[in-house]
Amino acid sequence: MITKPIIDIDVVIQKSHFEETKTRLEEIGFSHLGDLRIAGREAFDLVDSVLGCQFPPHHLYVCDTESNSLHRHIAFREYLRGHPNAADEYSKIKLKLVKRHSRDREKYFRGKDSLVRPLMK
Repeated sequence: MITKPIIDIDVVIQKSHFEETKTRLEEIGFSHLGDLRIAGREAFDLVDSVLGCQFPPHHLYVCDTESNSLHRHIAFREYLRGHPNAADEYSKIKLKLVKRHSRDREKYFRGKDSLVRPLMK
């Protein structure tokens, strides 16, 4: 499947461990960005430039074990693994969108939504 050159990483924790996790991530060079309008998923950005050169481009999210966002990520991944035709269609849509909206992340994500929402149902 065609993917963007950015890895999405979900760090899964017990909800009660968020403050400790946030503190530890900040200590090693990450900045907390909040939930970015997605409940149950806290985003972090790597701001340490030295460390940033050592890792591939990525998005880091901290999700609690009961997070709907985490469960949607897993369900979508598993669906695509089990339905190669849907994965191919998803790849085609992403290619079209990146050509049209490579500099507008919001439009890119809204465009993917036309396929993702029906699959998630």
